[in-house]
Amino acid sequence: MYQPSADINGTSSLPASRDNTNDFPPPEKEGQKGQDSCAAWAVAYAATSREERHKWEWGSYSKNHCFSPAFVFNSLTKGGKPIHISAAMKFVVNKGVCSMQIMDYAENSLVAPDSRQKKVASYFKAALWRTVNGIDAVKDAIVKDYGVVFAFRVPVNYSSANNVIYGSETIGEGAHAVCIVGYDDNRYGGAFKYLNSYGSGWGENGYGWITYTAFNKTGVNNYGGGIGYVLNQGTNKDLKNKMGDVDYNGSVTAADARLILRYSSRLETYTDEQFVRSDVDGDGVVSASDSQFVLRYSSGLETEFPYFT
Repeated sequence: MYQPSADINGTSSLPASRDNTNDFPPPEKEGQKGQDSCAAWAVAYAATSREERHKWEWGSYSKNHCFSPAFVFNSLTKGGKPIHISAAMKFVVNKGVCSMQIMDYAENSLVAPDSRQKKVASYFKAALWRTVNGIDAVKDAIVKDYGVVFAFRVPVNYSSANNVIYGSETIGEGAHAVCIVGYDDNRYGGAFKYLNSYGSGWGENGYGWITYTAFNKTGVNNYGGGIGYVLNQGTNKDLKNKMGDVDYNGSVTAADARLILRYSSRLETYTDEQFVRSDVDGDGVVSASDSQFVLRYSSGLETEFPYFT
C-alpha cells in the first residue's frame, strides 16, 4: 500500500554527510535494454535488496540475496517500453519480487515470470511504499537507512559519458531512474550519491552524483523535481517458519527430508509452494543437498537454513 512519509520529514538533526554504499548490492549493468529497465533495477535490485538484507540480517550479497529487476520489468513492461517508478513500487508491494538466483536478468529477454518464480516472490513483498519530497526529506531517509529511488532527465550520451557529477539545471533528453545511497553537503556544493545500473566501469566505480540544485530542477512529467520514492519491506518472515516443512505438518522432520529427496529424484511431483519450502539453500533447484540439510536440521545438527544466512 502507499503511505505518506510520516517518519521521513527532514526535521531531525542531519549530519553533513552519509554514505550507505556498503549496504547496497554492487553495481551491475542493465545492458542493451538501456534506460528502459532502469526503474526495475533501482527498485528491485537496489532498494529491495537493501531492505531484505536488513530484514533478514544477511551478510554479503549473493545472487539469492539480490532481487530480480527482470521479475519486475518483464511483468510490467509493454513490449520492452519503460515502466514508472511508482508502478514498480506498487508491484513489489502487491506481488513481491524473487531473487536473481530464481530469475536472473537477461538483457534481451522479456519472458514473463512463471508460476514458481511468482510463488517465491510472494514471500518477498514490501509492506508499503512512499514518496519523499525535498532535499532534507531525502537526506533524512538516507540517515534512516532507506534507499531513495528517483528519476531525472539526462542527455542522450549520458550512458557513455561517465558523468560522475550531474550538475546541470537544464533538462536533458532521456529519463533515467537510479537509487540514492548517500549524500555530502560539502561535495560539489552539496550532492546526492546514487547507485547506477551501468556497471562498475561507469562513473565512480558504478556510482554517480547529482547536485541538490539539479535534483530539485530536473523534473519533468513526474520525474525528478525533488521527489524520491522509498520502500519499506516490513518485518514479515513467514517463509522462515515454513522452510523445510514440505508435508505441512508444522515441523521439520526426517519425513520432509525423504520427501525432498524424492522430489529431487523426480519420484514425486510438487507444488510451487512445496518447491519454495524444499529449496532451503535458495539456489533455485530442489536437490539432494537440500534433503541432506533438512535431515541435519531435523536432527538438531543445524540451526539455520542456508537461505537465511
